[in-house]
Amino acid sequence: MKYLAASFSLLTATILFAETVGIRPYEMDWAGRTTDTYPDAVLADFESDGWTGECEGGNIAVDIEANVGATGAGNSIDIYGGGYGQSTTTGGNVTVTVGNSASPVIYGDIYGGSALGEVGASGKLAKVDFKGGTLNGSIYGGGMGQNSPSAISATVSGGTEVAISGG
Repeated sequence: MKYLAASFSLLTATILFAETVGIRPYEMDWAGRTTDTYPDAVLADFESDGWTGECEGGNIAVDIEANVGATGAGNSIDIYGGGYGQSTTTGGNVTVTVGNSASPVIYGDIYGGSALGEVGASGKLAKVDFKGGTLNGSIYGGGMGQNSPSAISATVSGGTEVAISGG
């Protein structure tokens, strides 16, 4: 399965998804990493319309205004506001907003939290705000864990919220 995940640190702001754009991040070359941890994910083109990501004061905001995924087996793309991977940790609020000024078509699930990682701290919030568009999938305020081959949780230390006001 393909996925779109927001992952932010002090040096990088990256959205990962299923279309090859540009070159490997300089951080990977600098660190001597020769293989990607998540080979199905590549960098999103932030210069195209429909995608924005922002990290300020430990808080993550992702706005989706463009179509994501496509019909057919193997073409859905899941969206993870808190990032992807066991080492993913965010200490602030995470907000994924869909369809604020457009009506995108999404083929896949939307998670406010991360996949296999940790989001927030006590008093922080993982939120999905679906304002418009068409969703061919499900919305989850929290994250996505796994049961096999080994159990890995996706922890949301604060609260979760899903708001659906259009679509």
